[in-house]
Amino acid sequence: MSSKSSNRFSKPDAKAAKGQEKRAWLGFVDIALTDEQRAIVAESVFGDEGALSFLQEMTEDGYKISVVEDPAHNCYVATATGSHPQNINCGYSLTARGPNVVGCLASLAYKHIALCDGGIWTNFSNSTTKSSWG
Repeated sequence: MSSKSSNRFSKPDAKAAKGQEKRAWLGFVDIALTDEQRAIVAESVFGDEGALSFLQEMTEDGYKISVVEDPAHNCYVATATGSHPQNINCGYSLTARGPNVVGCLASLAYKHIALCDGGIWTNFSNSTTKSSWG
């Protein structure tokens, strides 16, 4: 890592200095899919283009998106976190699992778009938790 790239991490108040208010993390939003909903996601034709389009839209809407492999559970996990202060889900994280990167993004898109209509996740969840598991 170059010293230039590491410098951006040494200034945690950089956003605040630009007039952006940082909101505390509030926890994971639990939206579990039913077997029927999982089948819908599995049968969808989301594909690479759908995944890239979804990533583009979500980042433009103020979400931080991450995807990691979970070898212990033989899957991938996608997480969307409302990171912009004006984002309606600011401070909350929504996760989804899938067999590969595109699959977990398809599951996340289904939860965000089909179940929540792009709206407030906590209106459609059973609970929120600050546990390390989403």
